Amino acid sequence: MCTDWEHAMVGEIGQVQLGRQRSPATDSGSYMVPYLRVANVYDGFIDYSNTYSMNFSPAEQERYFLERGDILLNEGQSLELVGRSAIFTGPSRTYCFQNTLVRFRAGHRTLSGFARAIFKRWLDIGHFTTIAKQTTSVAHLGANRFACLRFPLAPLPEQQKIAEVLDTVDEAIRKTEAILAKLKQVKQGLLHDLLTRGIDDNGELRDPERHPEQFKDSPLGRIPKGWRRGRLGDEAEVFNGTTPSRALDCYWGGTVPWLSSGKVNDYRIVTPSEHITDLALSETSLRVVPRGSVVVGLIGQGKTRGMTARTEIDTTINQNLCAIIPHPEVSGVYLHLFLHYHYQKLRGGGRGSNQDALNCGLVREFPIVVPPLEEQESIADAIESFEARYEHEEEVISKLKELKSGLMEDLLTGRVRVTPLLEGAPR
Repeated sequence: MCTDWEHAMVGEIGQVQLGRQRSPATDSGSYMVPYLRVANVYDGFIDYSNTYSMNFSPAEQERYFLERGDILLNEGQSLELVGRSAIFTGPSRTYCFQNTLVRFRAGHRTLSGFARAIFKRWLDIGHFTTIAKQTTSVAHLGANRFACLRFPLAPLPEQQKIAEVLDTVDEAIRKTEAILAKLKQVKQGLLHDLLTRGIDDNGELRDPERHPEQFKDSPLGRIPKGWRRGRLGDEAEVFNGTTPSRALDCYWGGTVPWLSSGKVNDYRIVTPSEHITDLALSETSLRVVPRGSVVVGLIGQGKTRGMTARTEIDTTINQNLCAIIPHPEVSGVYLHLFLHYHYQKLRGGGRGSNQDALNCGLVREFPIVVPPLEEQESIADAIESFEARYEHEEEVISKLKELKSGLMEDLLTGRVRVTPLLEGAPR
């Protein structure tokens, strides 16, 4: 830590206040005021859309009102989220706060942006977990314990510059997250259009309104006339795997990839769960699923969209997975896109079990529509090009978060100074 930085307790450089406890008596009264609770405060932002109201007398309002620039921290949360914080940006003296939150109001020696950055770093390095007290399933920060934490006080101009640097990175992260959210929305619409309208000889989406004569009915809705329809089992080989006996050491630790159902949360599978031996492969009903095939989870996570994946390795699978090996005239990429998009309908065929279970028989019978192979490949290319852009933005946001983490470690400990920036600033 820099020798010219001071230290003081949190309670000495700002006001620490625990929120108001809710009770049946506060649910009605003459002074109903909206209040924020732990469910409203996320890491770096506050959700004002879901608030409740309770009765705060005029004296209580003076104590619990929020001012712009106040920092709210989660007081009661799961252990890893205790101390999660955000700066209040709503209208001053409009909201109060509940006792699941702690308010920090910066004094004259501290800037809110700098204090929030310190609190964020403390959350990331687990500093809050060291002082939190666990009661049943909830951990508590403790207003008094928080107020006694040792706070690094940089000079105010340096606090301002550090906050500005970190805010710049935060803004870049927010913008990239917004791009990712928009791309995710657009992808769903694009996938719907490609899988119901297809791509014509000119590389354009077909238009069912302008050219209804180009479409026909199918069990999955209107589709282009050139597409064939049938059962999944007519277009691919479908089977499930098994788990070799764990009691036989000679079956495990070999070179043959083996896949468990947990891996099917991944969109593409490039790494197996474990490896089995050639002996296990020869002495059990296991078969190798070639790369480019599709696997579908049969049990357990039926409410989760995306329980399908394409294999990019040759692998064997366990009994809770269904392998789908496309016939030569079916693209594995198209097949995966189709099943990923229709996954909820596919899963709906397995209702009746408390695990929402599927089986390979139901998968074989699932209706499918298949364009000519060349069009399948065009559809796959369009989606993969879109995914490449999405993955690029994910890489950008990952690098930005890594940059921010490094900046916080350097700037908030004084390891790297912003003094040169301050010296070069206009006066």
